[in-house]
Amino acid sequence: MLGRHVVAALENAGLTVVRFVRPPSTPPLRAWDLTEWKTDGEFDALFQSVDAIVHAAAAVPRGPGLLSEQVLYDANVRATFNLGRWALTRDQPLVYVSGAIVFAEPNATGIREDAPLGWTGLGGAYGLTKSLAEATIRQLKDLGLKAAIVRPSSVYGHGLDADKVICRFLKRATAGDAVELAEPVTDSSNLVHAADVASAIVQILLGRSWETFNVAAPTGTSMISLAETCIAVAGNGCLTLTPRNQPSRPPVHRFGLSCDLAQARLGWSPRVSLEAGLRAIIEERVIVV
Repeated sequence: MLGRHVVAALENAGLTVVRFVRPPSTPPLRAWDLTEWKTDGEFDALFQSVDAIVHAAAAVPRGPGLLSEQVLYDANVRATFNLGRWALTRDQPLVYVSGAIVFAEPNATGIREDAPLGWTGLGGAYGLTKSLAEATIRQLKDLGLKAAIVRPSSVYGHGLDADKVICRFLKRATAGDAVELAEPVTDSSNLVHAADVASAIVQILLGRSWETFNVAAPTGTSMISLAETCIAVAGNGCLTLTPRNQPSRPPVHRFGLSCDLAQARLGWSPRVSLEAGLRAIIEERVIVV
């Protein structure tokens, strides 16, 4: 999902892109199975003629039991160390796409890049592997690796898995069905479009800015607001609310990142509205900003 937007953004900026995918592949695509260890010589051949690497790949759970914890660790942690250590020895610049899931207090507001890090259990084994992988990159940076770390909030866009909440809402709305919500419905998460993440990556590469950057939307989106926007964009469907008999609590607002550093260093700011991003998913269209 993110990769196709990164490719489009890089090519739109006039850069030549060599795409790496999971096997099998056919030229001009190059293949790398993230669960398989590569020697330095194999990486030399694989990344021949490449000037910088964007590592936006990860094994992501898609439904219960489809990926073992070993696969998650091998693809997300071991592969990141494998690639990062080689990049360090070859003085190869690297952009690593991490995530806001690495912050120790993901429900805080105004979270800066230097906020405490740590795994809270969020995202299960996947969340832990992302935290470990970023820690690996940070330690390699301490040894001299030229690397930028990008920490997006919740990324969405064309190619998002069909089982994700956004896609389920859009599917029901476009079919004219009811989008069903149960209280509480004011919990929110910060949704950033993949095109905006990709534009930050372009600016990092062009400016050779080997720092850590938060990338997020200006505000979070509540569940009820997301449902209503999906219905409005689809031009169909309706919303139903089911009350629950449970004690009231303050709303949870997840991934309220501060992006001041990206604005200052990269001149970056999010440009894709939620409406435009959702419409592009319905139209199966990649946005370039």
